[in-house]
Amino acid sequence: MRRAIVATAFLIASTPAHADEVRLDDDQIIAALSDQTAIYTDGEVYQYFDPNGQTPYWDRGRLTRGSWTVNGGRYCSTWPPSTGVSCYEVFSNDADEIIWIGARGDRYVATMVDGNKLP
Repeated sequence: MRRAIVATAFLIASTPAHADEVRLDDDQIIAALSDQTAIYTDGEVYQYFDPNGQTPYWDRGRLTRGSWTVNGGRYCSTWPPSTGVSCYEVFSNDADEIIWIGARGDRYVATMVDGNKLP
């Protein structure tokens, strides 16, 4: 019985929140993000993923600049002045959205468009 509970818990923990979401590997993350702009669901936040590893982030009129990389099947970013790295699992779905899910379950959803479309 205990094995069944552990196995069930593992399956639940490793399953994305929505059935149509597919987890991306390193190459798929790079292909999905490079030279793309994420427009987050509220439509007021944009993030461009420069292929050189820079990532400007436009949030309701405020621009910040960070860096991004992909490591071990996760998107990772750093936002100065902090030197800390935040990493997320990345998924895509049937609606052609990209979903970032953090270690604490924080979830960010965006529609991707080609090129730098920062306001």
